[in-house]
Amino acid sequence: MTDPARPRWAADCGNCFALCCVAPGFATSADFPISKAPGTPCRHLSARHDCSIHDELRPRGFRGCTVFDCFGAGQQVSQVTFAGRDWRTHPGDAASMFDAFAVMRTLHESLHHLAEARSLLAAPPAADRPSADVAARAGLLAEVDATTAATVALTGAGAGTLLAADLPAHRRTVHDLLTHASALLRTGRVDA
Repeated sequence: MTDPARPRWAADCGNCFALCCVAPGFATSADFPISKAPGTPCRHLSARHDCSIHDELRPRGFRGCTVFDCFGAGQQVSQVTFAGRDWRTHPGDAASMFDAFAVMRTLHESLHHLAEARSLLAAPPAADRPSADVAARAGLLAEVDATTAATVALTGAGAGTLLAADLPAHRRTVHDLLTHASALLRTGRVDA
């Protein structure tokens, strides 16, 4: 079971209801030999929520499936947001479950990137860096930590809260933090 206070950022397919095989849609392309509408189960999805052609995905043209990463959003939505209710046995939850998966994936991907930024910002700067660099790192690290805490709290919320979240604002906040962290780590300064 996933702990809502500490979401896992790696996929755990055994604790998910194959949300990646149902929620997103895709079109025939170099990555998929067929098209599938969003919210429609893939024709290769078994009744056990696993892929019936998993060992043959690439040879059968499903490259997109082999590179997709939900960053742990699937098990978070399945086990926390919907408390273990699956979309097959609770079809009334299906649409909001699929929509929540898209939001959760964005949040989990953000957490993954924020964790990487935190790790780099927390590393001691080179000895030749000015003290302003150290202060800038500390300030930015505090912002990363605050955004991470707010994001983790949101990942533990119910479907209604997730679906009402201002995802564009969240993306802007994370984008700005990551851009500033990148600038600071590369040049020693944060451009406004």
